[in-house]
Amino acid sequence: MPRIDLSWTWEFNSPLHCGSGISRPGRADRLVQRDKKGSPLIPGDAVKGALRMSAEQVAAWLGCPQDYPTDPAEPKCEPIAVLFGGSGKARFTPALWVNPGPDHRPPFQTVASTAINPETGVARNETLRMVEVIAPGARFEASCS
Repeated sequence: MPRIDLSWTWEFNSPLHCGSGISRPGRADRLVQRDKKGSPLIPGDAVKGALRMSAEQVAAWLGCPQDYPTDPAEPKCEPIAVLFGGSGKARFTPALWVNPGPDHRPPFQTVASTAINPETGVARNETLRMVEVIAPGARFEASCS
């Protein structure tokens, strides 16, 4: 079977939260995933999911909509199934932060948010939380094969 290797650089225009599932008291309720050096990373399955969502939108525009009445959601279009299906052979690597220089610190920000009552449009009591995000302008290199 032929092999294709793709690599690209993403630059984010808005904050991104790709959670670690870990909280740090006094800092943020939810922290961004990091590599062993403490730099932000986007796991390979999140890279795959972002690309799959876009590919399925293109497939729908081309007349091959994806309708998933059962679980797991197996793609119907052959090119999408090869890349993103359970029997697909594509491998997605984690997207790694492109550090612009030795003195540059990772691009983390903390964002405050709260739950809104959908009926009243008012913030719910005691729901304020702090979430760590990757700041806009951050660049990540990713690849798949």
